[in-house]
Amino acid sequence: MLCIWWGVHSVECWELLAEGPTVIADVYFERLRNLKANLQNARPQQHKVYFFHDSARPHSARTVNAELMKFGCTISPHPPYFSNLAYSDYHLFPHLQRHLLGQKFQIRDNIEKALENFFKKRSPAFWSRGTRDLPKRWQKTSDAFGACLK
Repeated sequence: MLCIWWGVHSVECWELLAEGPTVIADVYFERLRNLKANLQNARPQQHKVYFFHDSARPHSARTVNAELMKFGCTISPHPPYFSNLAYSDYHLFPHLQRHLLGQKFQIRDNIEKALENFFKKRSPAFWSRGTRDLPKRWQKTSDAFGACLK
């Protein structure tokens, strides 16, 4: 499983988790600590972080949200069951899937190298486009949901 956090201009932190275990709050919590350390090292002067994550249980656990608030993050809400609003689902993964299409990996290191190569080749414009598309997706979903209620 790929755990990835990306921002407006680049990937902030990513990790390919071992096969098998599901992401529980403790695992997610530890990854958030790594992310915080990476952000503090990369951008010590930047204090404002807006955090948008999907509503999967580990991600929305109270302890996780409390820790994010301690980190100084502003948490943006995410409605359940709307994968078209998850940055990675609508923007990153389709591009990554095309990049990896037809490749077979026997060794974990090769997967990690392919991911690293993909991330390094994306321009800041690639990442900002995904962020800029979010309000349009929110509006589209809101309009569609509103139409369903009528």
